[in-house]
Amino acid sequence: MIARKTFATVLVSALPCLFGAQPAGAGPVWKSHGPDGGAIAALAIDPQAPRTVHAGTLGAGLFKSTNGGELWKAVTGFSQRFVSTLAIDPQTPTTLYAGTGRCEAGTEGGVFKSTDGGQSWSAVLTLLNVCALAIDPKAPATLYAGTWGAGVFKSTDGGESWSRSGCPT
Repeated sequence: MIARKTFATVLVSALPCLFGAQPAGAGPVWKSHGPDGGAIAALAIDPQAPRTVHAGTLGAGLFKSTNGGELWKAVTGFSQRFVSTLAIDPQTPTTLYAGTGRCEAGTEGGVFKSTDGGQSWSAVLTLLNVCALAIDPKAPATLYAGTWGAGVFKSTDGGESWSRSGCPT
């Protein structure tokens, strides 16, 4: 009797799989949408245009999608290949920051800023391996850069000047 119930339970559980249906609770099926060319280390979504997504990679630089990740384009004018973190100004999303690391000879790590949606970039904090960025949502000119080995740096003027935060290194 127990063997018969067990067999019936297994058979009923297997039927959806045999006919191509997923069992209830199996969850969504994930599909890669790129970008190709490196491990994705950072993603940032434009808060005012959520279909605009930026992706930072460890080896292939920075990519941008304007259609929710269906198609990606490499960001030209951004020379850094190792992007570890991204942050978008919540009030002015055309202003974004990329934190990078010095992962290969001749590269400069730090924080890079764009005020035109990623078309052009300038270095605002250099010679550091930046692994985290945070923008104060109520005062977006205030941002923090967490680094590997040098502690936390703070800017209150949109990255024009920086000071070491009171956090321990």
